[in-house]
Amino acid sequence: MRCQVCTAEYPYDVSSDEDFLCLFCDGGGKVFPTPVEFLSEKSLGLAREVRQTQLDLTKLIDDTIRDAGVGVFEAGTGVGKSFAYLLPSILTAKGRVLVSTAKKALQEQLIEKDLPLIRQAILDQGGSDFTFAIAYGKSNYICRRKLRASTHDKPVWDAFFDSPKTEWTWDSLTEYTKKGTQARSKKALNVLRYDSNATAENCVGSVCSYASDGTCTYWNAKRAVAAAQVVVTNHWLFGYHIRMGLEKEKPLLGFFDTVIVDEAHKLDDGLRAAFSDGITEERVAGIVRDFEEHVLKGKEWVSAKPVLDANASMFAGVSSASPDGRVDVTSRVLNVKRELQSLLTKMQDGNFARAHLGVYPSLEFGAYLATLGVAQEAEKVLLMTAAAQELSTANAPRTYRAAYLVLSETVDILNKITAPASGESAVTYLGEMRGRPNIITAPVETGPIMQRWLTRDSAKPTTTSPLGTYMHAAVSPRSISFLSATLAVGGSLDVFARRAGVAYNPKLTTGQFGSAFDLARQATLYVSGSIPIPTRGESTDTYRAALADEVYELITANSGNAFVLFTARDEMLDVYSRISSRSGLPILVQNPGQSAADLLAQYRKTNDAVLFGLKSFWEGIDVAGDKLSLVIITKLPFPGRTDAVVNARRENAGDAWFGTVDVPDMIFDLRQGLGRLIRTVTDTGVAAILDSRVLTKPYGKTVLRSTGFTRAHTKLSQVVPVLEAQARARGK
Repeated sequence: MRCQVCTAEYPYDVSSDEDFLCLFCDGGGKVFPTPVEFLSEKSLGLAREVRQTQLDLTKLIDDTIRDAGVGVFEAGTGVGKSFAYLLPSILTAKGRVLVSTAKKALQEQLIEKDLPLIRQAILDQGGSDFTFAIAYGKSNYICRRKLRASTHDKPVWDAFFDSPKTEWTWDSLTEYTKKGTQARSKKALNVLRYDSNATAENCVGSVCSYASDGTCTYWNAKRAVAAAQVVVTNHWLFGYHIRMGLEKEKPLLGFFDTVIVDEAHKLDDGLRAAFSDGITEERVAGIVRDFEEHVLKGKEWVSAKPVLDANASMFAGVSSASPDGRVDVTSRVLNVKRELQSLLTKMQDGNFARAHLGVYPSLEFGAYLATLGVAQEAEKVLLMTAAAQELSTANAPRTYRAAYLVLSETVDILNKITAPASGESAVTYLGEMRGRPNIITAPVETGPIMQRWLTRDSAKPTTTSPLGTYMHAAVSPRSISFLSATLAVGGSLDVFARRAGVAYNPKLTTGQFGSAFDLARQATLYVSGSIPIPTRGESTDTYRAALADEVYELITANSGNAFVLFTARDEMLDVYSRISSRSGLPILVQNPGQSAADLLAQYRKTNDAVLFGLKSFWEGIDVAGDKLSLVIITKLPFPGRTDAVVNARRENAGDAWFGTVDVPDMIFDLRQGLGRLIRTVTDTGVAAILDSRVLTKPYGKTVLRSTGFTRAHTKLSQVVPVLEAQARARGK
């Protein structure tokens, strides 16, 4: 028990159900169960079973939050890390709490299951109530303004929006149309699909009539997040939250006392996406078209032609990237920047604006246009025009503002391409967006970004939050904890701590908690020593023939119920072509146009199925029981040679690039793939790595120590009987 005022602790008295006031406090603070007690005392309503590893993890996170520290914790599958971090965050943190995860499925589990259970248990013990909300990216919400002109299936979406029970996300719309309009659901979804062009750049914002009347999907969610004491988001939105905090001192989701990063092995992806900037040829061309349509009423925007020409020339010169994925567009970028600056200067001229927008007596165009980048001024323009006419017809000033802001942001992106931020290296490469080339500049390392965010110390005044009054920093939280089942490399958390920017933090606490599963009893590891080392070139055929033969032997011995995980599509298709005709098992192959969810559903309902999958099946897939009793890793998942970001990281690492970049990246992914095998305490199975480098290369022992397995075979003749016994056990 812990005093909620002075934090003095007392032994938990299971026989007492009366409120107990602290003996040490002048005010007699209420004594309440600690997070560890909630998970160790079944009478408190949360602990179905007591797991010591969960209690130890909870205590470490609780101490980290109380000490305003930083934690890096590896917690294997089955430990119960969700309750281990939620309870201390709610009971111990002094302010708001942000939980970031990698997948929507976990976000929804926390919001729909875990947090309601914890809330009820706390209330049952006489504790204080708390609120929680989920934060998705904007593309998950439906823009009602973009749908207003459509009459197709209007009753469907009107009924959907008017339903008080829906949260108005695409997932809930799909569910709604399934239940209410079976025959029309697909047609309705095609019409209601969020317009990919309705981005944050051309959202009207808080002055939209749907935002003010409470029917805007995005703004309703935004209000709920602003009011919530516990916010659950994803790493990609979390990255934008950090970016806005660092660049504008206005974090996207507000200010937080405590941050929990679950599935932290994917944090790097979210941060890099948020701190990357991309520019497509359509970005500038699209805003020019809108300007001509809504501001110039169909006339050509003559002064924009030099910008369009320079923009087209830049993309014509980067039709292909260098072998390492990078592109050099410096000279072309400078030309586009020069033309854009000239155009923006013209847009700031009050006479130019008045000529196309008209004269608004209450508005000083000169003052406004000089500060177009200030959001409050932009909204003032919209409010003034909307006061005189319906917002739907006030397209000219809104488009004028959007054009200026998007073109200004384009200049900022071009500046970053030619001159990255001081102290943080960046790489420029050619990507793709909606089938069009996309010039992207991305940070090489995200650790320095996280370090800068966590050490930002500009103080804001004392703030009263729903959880109390406290001082907070403008950007960084008081405490942050990183958790995942796969953070260690060779038994050490040092690599992840460096990549997360916390390795040298004086308040760093680390801990490793093994899986709740008994891998020595439940699983066998097989590492093939007979297949040639993977190669490209003349010996590729020999390697793939040997690989196909071994895959065939393994899946046949197990009578299916297997995942075969590949790192490249061409290799997957080649192996499939070599064994499909001689295997009587149903082999399902991941196709480019097929979602992972659909393929997994097909696998679940197909007897004795074998699934050939790529990256999307290495993690986040949960198949319990003997339906999946064999997982085959065909090749160690080293990062590719054409990845511009990875190549830049290799350069930064110098001569140590293989051990500090390639091996850790490979092990992080390998552990996720192997983790598909054992999902419950009753599962059994075999994990096979068909890459002989594990047995022949110096890094092989690091790989083996990282897997967590304690039983291993290196000969096919040793593992086949194990697989055949598994097949017989399920009646094959």
